[in-house]
Amino acid sequence: MNAKILRSRNKSVVAIIFIVIFLLPVCISDYTVFVRAATENGDDNYNIAAKKTPIDSTNITELTYWDDNYGTIVEVVVEGNYAYIALGANGFIIVDVSDVEAPRVVAEYDTYTCNHIFVDNDIIYFTNNSAVNILDASDFSNFVLMCNFTVFSGLDDIVVSGNFVHLTSNSYYHIYNITDYLNPAQTDFYTQGGLYQIKLIGNIVYLEDTDNVRVLNVTDVTSIDYLDDIYQNDLTDFDVEGNFIYTSCYDNSFPYNNDEVIIWNATTLTTITSLSTYELNFTASTSTELKLSGNHLIVNDGSDFEIIDISNKSQPLYYALHLDTFEVNDFCIVGDNLFAWNGDDMKILDISDLADFVEIWVDQYDGYSYHVYLDGIYAYVADGTNLQIVNVEDPVNPIEVGHFFDENGDFEMVHVHNGFAYILEDSFGLRIVDVSDPTNPVERGNYTLGGDYIQLCANDEYVFIASVGNGLRIIDIYYPDYPQQSLLYQEVGDVYDVEIVENTLYLACGEYLQIVDITNPYEPEPISNYTRSTSFYIDVEVTEDYLYALSAGEGFDIIDIATDITAPAKIGQYFTYNSPGQIKVDGEFIYLLDDSALFEVFDATNIVHPKKIGEFDEITVFNSFTVRNGYIFVASGFNGTHVLTTNPLLTVKSPFLGPLAFFVGLSIFSIVVLFIRKKKRR
Repeated sequence: MNAKILRSRNKSVVAIIFIVIFLLPVCISDYTVFVRAATENGDDNYNIAAKKTPIDSTNITELTYWDDNYGTIVEVVVEGNYAYIALGANGFIIVDVSDVEAPRVVAEYDTYTCNHIFVDNDIIYFTNNSAVNILDASDFSNFVLMCNFTVFSGLDDIVVSGNFVHLTSNSYYHIYNITDYLNPAQTDFYTQGGLYQIKLIGNIVYLEDTDNVRVLNVTDVTSIDYLDDIYQNDLTDFDVEGNFIYTSCYDNSFPYNNDEVIIWNATTLTTITSLSTYELNFTASTSTELKLSGNHLIVNDGSDFEIIDISNKSQPLYYALHLDTFEVNDFCIVGDNLFAWNGDDMKILDISDLADFVEIWVDQYDGYSYHVYLDGIYAYVADGTNLQIVNVEDPVNPIEVGHFFDENGDFEMVHVHNGFAYILEDSFGLRIVDVSDPTNPVERGNYTLGGDYIQLCANDEYVFIASVGNGLRIIDIYYPDYPQQSLLYQEVGDVYDVEIVENTLYLACGEYLQIVDITNPYEPEPISNYTRSTSFYIDVEVTEDYLYALSAGEGFDIIDIATDITAPAKIGQYFTYNSPGQIKVDGEFIYLLDDSALFEVFDATNIVHPKKIGEFDEITVFNSFTVRNGYIFVASGFNGTHVLTTNPLLTVKSPFLGPLAFFVGLSIFSIVVLFIRKKKRR
């Protein structure tokens, strides 16, 4: 009886294993499309559609986005562990700078324009053109507007002390009592010239206009008392400490054309006198900004920093010069760190050694997302002066892990291969960046190009760069520190796109397509050309069997390259009345980007007649995109980088998993059979 039961169980085991062997490959191979749909209650359901059954439709929706294109930097104020960055019409952002080597944006507010900002504990005061806004910022995730009141147009600087707000507005200086936030009241005002910057020390206010620093006593806020003013032609900035005022100017009167700093004795505020003048080493500058740092004065001329020893106020001395290419609109000093910014970027320098400034960190806040490329779990975004590296393993929660910055750069295209990012930079050429450690990308080499280069791809040893009018450049990058041109391939004049598969290049050359053997990159051999009478090919995608070629103003052709690569033949086509500009293929699905920012998805289950199954037109700027398993990553200019998703989610499994599963199942079956036979022998 026991033997019969054992034989019965053995037969059951064998039957189950047979079922597993034949079902497992089918379930996980690329012969099955898994379509994921979210139910109303949020549960995930999975429906299986056969490969030969096209999907009826899919909805495209925005999943999330990330953006370091916050807006133009107008002003930066650092308080405690946070930098508050005014962005004009885009409001402001708050950046955690507790770790100056890795600042991170922790909050954003864009309800109102922010031109100037002042922070007092948990309260943020900021101005737009004609109004003052007061926010409770005790919770960065939930700003609460406490007060909003209109003053005069042209509001400039803002300083707050106690219950009083001090403002400059064109030629006016105002004081407002905000004891009752709901009913702010002006207590007094002062008018003279064009007033800009305010400094408030105790009960003394210092106001900057074009050529003067004006000194006022505001002990009685209802009766402002003028004390004195100091004159310096073309005044650009000033600072105050103790009994001394420091001013800088740009003297462009012939024959001087020099910058200078004047130190003023303000021991008696009603009779301020010039104490000493220091001629700066800058020449032909248009602006100078200055800040105090202990016994030194740091002056910037728009890029370089000059450090002046002011231990002896009567005889200031040259101390050091820090040369820099970073464009500086203004800067501030907090402890041993100097924060400098221009309209696009912010930089942090360690100035603990005033003779040797050290760059700690630099990044942009007003970039433009040109191009996005996926490699592994990372998205690489060419973003003007910046290459963003973002972990997108979870597409819903992208996390920036690193960036490569070039303050003079204009990154427009990026391709990543074997731990290196190859960047096309407008008006320069190729940059090679080691991204093997995504948190610390390092430039290894570069190569200057001439002409208009628009696309690139790479293999282990070469970068292939497409140009309209200059053919195809082949750059040897075997030694990434010293890239060299191997060949300028001019068998084709215009190349709009280039793709590589092993030793074969696929070129979109406008009126035709060309397939090239590059087994010997020094002697490329054309394999075949393909053309159609009305076509103008500008983009290509290549899979194992097919070449997908985008024709401007028409649509796309599907070309068989598996049967005979020397004689490619069109087997499918889709015409459109739109203006397609880019094509991507992900498994069975074709994604098409129109120049008018219309995004379309096609099911190519029937390769001869692709079927349109969805579209999306809710993003105003599409510069480029890439796709993986139904997730669409879009570089969207000033709007940052967006992640879209299809619903149902269109995913395609790897073609290698089916055969692998069959092999694994067969192995398990063999082992079990051997085990049963051994049992019988016993």
